[in-house]
Amino acid sequence: MLVLATPTVFQAMIVHHKQKKIDPCLYLPAPYSWRYQFNTIDKEDLNKRAGYDMRLTLLEDNRPSIKHGRPTVKLHGFGDNVDNVKASHEHGYLYNRGDVIVFTFKDAASGYSLKEANFGQEEDIRSTILVLSALHRAKIKAWDTDGHSRGGAVSTNTIGVLNKPTTYWLNKFKEFGLADEEQIAILKKMQKGTILLNCPLQSVKTVVNSKVEKGVDICTDTVLSKVPSSSFSIGSFLNTMSFGIPSALLSASRASTISSIESIAEYSVMPLVTGYRPWGEEAITSLDNWDGLKMATLLHFQRDDEVISNKDNVEFAKKLIKHNPTETFVVLAYNGGHNYGFVTIEKIIDNFNFNYGGSYDSNKINNNGVAILNQSQPTVDMVEQYFDKK
Repeated sequence: MLVLATPTVFQAMIVHHKQKKIDPCLYLPAPYSWRYQFNTIDKEDLNKRAGYDMRLTLLEDNRPSIKHGRPTVKLHGFGDNVDNVKASHEHGYLYNRGDVIVFTFKDAASGYSLKEANFGQEEDIRSTILVLSALHRAKIKAWDTDGHSRGGAVSTNTIGVLNKPTTYWLNKFKEFGLADEEQIAILKKMQKGTILLNCPLQSVKTVVNSKVEKGVDICTDTVLSKVPSSSFSIGSFLNTMSFGIPSALLSASRASTISSIESIAEYSVMPLVTGYRPWGEEAITSLDNWDGLKMATLLHFQRDDEVISNKDNVEFAKKLIKHNPTETFVVLAYNGGHNYGFVTIEKIIDNFNFNYGGSYDSNKINNNGVAILNQSQPTVDMVEQYFDKK
């Protein structure tokens, strides 16, 4: 048996097999196989098809304690980009193990242009499919997928359109340059890996609603706080009225105000200033298109998530478990909010990846991670009770 020990030897072997016209990936072990395959991707052509510089990058993890299983495709959130992920990788802050493949979404490539921001909808799905197609054509056998916030929405939506494409999306696949049935091949490779949904954006509509509600309440509190309570006025009347018909009317008025502002924001303001479309994909509805799949999925929420709201967490978890019942893990934690999920994920990612053949740090397999995962598979009927206990 030939024992190869260093990257230099591997490189020599690649040159030798190229001369012999033999695919060196038949002999290269992980991670050298996918590193070689990644470098065969024509990035110039990929950027041309995408219409912008995607900055597709592979970040190598050469720590001795890492056991390589598969590379991870990282889908970043709004406000992030390749540079941020690269810096986190270099300083050891990423919770991902092994090699990480990352690219920039169009809004980040445009300086976080709101007009280009579509919050996980068509343009982001298109970019993701183009990258996954490039990995597939480079003959990378499988990969894990990690999506944070907007990236979680992209991951969920992309899987939905690949699994149950509408006529619209089948036509879009042709526009993207996908070969016949290529979306099925891409999906199969995704199923060989794991899916990490880290505080995923579940519904833009819900985020808009929560922001409007908060804004209306702040405005109401501000107005009422400026009315002297000693004087008989509409302000003091509203402050003291807590029951009966006037209170009901006030509640109805508040609900009506929120609904009106929300409708304007969702259907007029958002489409005007961003790339969001009210009729486009939302992660919480895309889960309905996950039927028939078996994907090892880790869903992580942070309690008191003021960025994307927690309103849809229970429904999202129920749908995910319903359509992916045997391989879904749901973890609810509170480490500081939306951008602090890494604290809990750090405790479980190695055990999760080890169980499903992904890359892991052999120094960080731990009983705490096992215990958390063992308690993280509620049935659909138990989801509400599960969340109440957390």
